[in-house]
Amino acid sequence: ALPDLSALVHLVKLGLNDNRLSGPLPAWLGSLPNLEMVFLQDNEFAGPIPRCLGGMPAINMLYLQNNRLTGDIPPELGSLTHLTRFKLLGNDFALGPIPPEFAHLSQLEVVELPCAAGDYSEAFLKDLPSLAGLHLLNAIKGLSLPDTHTLFTRVRLTDLNLCDNGLVGHLPAGLLQLVHLERLNLEKNAFDGSIPDWLGQLPALKTINLKNNRLTGVIPDALGSLAKLTTLALSGNRLHGPVPTTFARLKTLQVLAVDGTALSDDLPTHLLALPRLVSVHTAPAWTVSFSAAVAKAASNGTTSIASINGTAVTKLTPAPTVASVAASAENGASRRTKRPQEAAFAEEHTESSSTERVVSGGAPTKRSRDATTIASAEILASFTTATPRATKGVARLKRVHAEVDADDHEVHRNMLGQ
Repeated sequence: ALPDLSALVHLVKLGLNDNRLSGPLPAWLGSLPNLEMVFLQDNEFAGPIPRCLGGMPAINMLYLQNNRLTGDIPPELGSLTHLTRFKLLGNDFALGPIPPEFAHLSQLEVVELPCAAGDYSEAFLKDLPSLAGLHLLNAIKGLSLPDTHTLFTRVRLTDLNLCDNGLVGHLPAGLLQLVHLERLNLEKNAFDGSIPDWLGQLPALKTINLKNNRLTGVIPDALGSLAKLTTLALSGNRLHGPVPTTFARLKTLQVLAVDGTALSDDLPTHLLALPRLVSVHTAPAWTVSFSAAVAKAASNGTTSIASINGTAVTKLTPAPTVASVAASAENGASRRTKRPQEAAFAEEHTESSSTERVVSGGAPTKRSRDATTIASAEILASFTTATPRATKGVARLKRVHAEVDADDHEVHRNMLGQ
């Protein structure tokens, strides 16, 4: 439990996230008149949110996500008129309604809330003119989003996350009104129909996550027009056809995920030259051939792709070239003409290293080292020392993972030193 800090009347920022703190949230938080930022997420606080937290007049950031809080969201929090960021997901709330008093939070820019299935009012959105980021869980479960929904009038939205809400029907064309939208996450819903061409008309989009829906048809060429796109995740849908050749224009694309789809076996070699692409989760039909093509391109330093289906490219064995197989055969013939002593040594050496571990998308297996595998191993060794482009790809992949929660990262880094 936290000690009583109520005497710190000049305290402005309190950052104690990810410290395994437990017990109830301290009521003395509501008595600190100058407190502007509270970061208590990723702890083990339990029990209800104290109603007295509505008495923090200066608070503008309140992060309580990923604890064990229970009960309803107190309506008193609607009095926090300076609040700009509020996050409560990942708790054990009884999932009551969003308090109507939240409509008074006119400065709110980013909100992440759980609420009871279907117990959701559009009035909550109507009076939030500053809203830029919205993440609702379980709020509109099993419903469709009509194009006239109030959500689509929040034209300042840059981040919309409605994953795991059981939403049905086609992707709503009302999204076209969100011209500043940068991140769209509709994963784990039940959207059906095709991916619409108009999605390529949202010029600010950087991230599209439509994984695990019931989408059908082909990937539209129009997505190749999204000049700022960095992440495209379409896994777990019923898509078919090829990867559009227009994707060759996606110069900022870093992550592409199409695993669990029925895309055709047309090898998307146009992806190899994308200068920032570092991670690809492949369709089953072209996993083997694409992996071989990437491995070969990596050995030549002509691709920045660093990971295929979660496996580092440096662990992939490129397909042997004709020249390497010929060279291997020639070496084999040469070994057969060696003096007895040399032949005995070669035989002993070959026997001692007669097996190798081969990565092929799952657990490593063993196979005999014939001329082809020796040639492959030689090629693999030649590019294990990463080329400059491959090195940049690996570094960029690390940056991609580090930017998963980009909207919070800067706040935590500046305010909490994390």
